[in-house]
Amino acid sequence: MTTKPDKATIKSRSSKVLRFAHPFYTDIPPEARPVVSGIGQRMTDYVVTKLEPVPAPQRDTAMQLEEIIGINGAAEVMQAGALIFHATGDTGQIQGDLQQVVADAMTADYTIQHPGKSPAFFLHLGDVNYYNNNDKG
Repeated sequence: MTTKPDKATIKSRSSKVLRFAHPFYTDIPPEARPVVSGIGQRMTDYVVTKLEPVPAPQRDTAMQLEEIIGINGAAEVMQAGALIFHATGDTGQIQGDLQQVVADAMTADYTIQHPGKSPAFFLHLGDVNYYNNNDKG
């Protein structure tokens, strides 16, 4: 039987519980926020310490659907009247089976008999590098 802990044994939190799990989702203006050690007063203070240069594009950044799935595929999408695609991120975990569940569901979206009604492409939203940010993890 589980018993409710005595109030005297419950350790009190030293800080307020964060509704959005991040100290910068707040209505307090940045200049009035306390400085978080190693981070700053706002999320951008921290982010700029982690960003790496973004390389210049090597081609025109606008792409046509035909460049991704071919002329015939683009025509099938036009005939279907809708563009369907998969988008996901945070795909680099090495443990657990949730990624397989998502992959199986995505696979089920494809119908070889109706390619125009299948996802036209996959858009990866990032967060695939983990650990030491290299090929070995």
